[in-house]
Amino acid sequence: MRIYQFRDRTRICYHDLSVTQCYALSAILGRGPMTLKALAASLYLEKSTVSRLVDSLEQKGYVRRLEDPSDGRALQLEVTSKGQKLHSRIEDDLVDEMTRFLVDFDPDVRRATTQLIVEFTKEAAARFASYKKPHPAD
Repeated sequence: MRIYQFRDRTRICYHDLSVTQCYALSAILGRGPMTLKALAASLYLEKSTVSRLVDSLEQKGYVRRLEDPSDGRALQLEVTSKGQKLHSRIEDDLVDEMTRFLVDFDPDVRRATTQLIVEFTKEAAARFASYKKPHPAD
């Protein structure tokens, strides 16, 4: 499961993006414009790592940095229309891939598996949050 789910986080694998870049694009789209700090927190990564990640997404034209309307010193990250189109293609491809994979499973097994993954994700996120040490700059 780990090999399938995480693959190689830095290898370019989905339409010119790494898995981590896909997660970043998805996080910004899902929550709307956000700061680098908020994106780092949502990805459970260091700010410096996310800064390099956003630099690469910006160079490819998938993300842009905008002035934060509530704080002139801060920047917000926003997905461009090019990034939105790419994200839709990636999601469509992943859904197609999962559909082909799951089609032969009994519907009860698919429902139970979905429930298990949802509950596991909630528990893992709660545990991770309780272990995470605050960063000195926060």
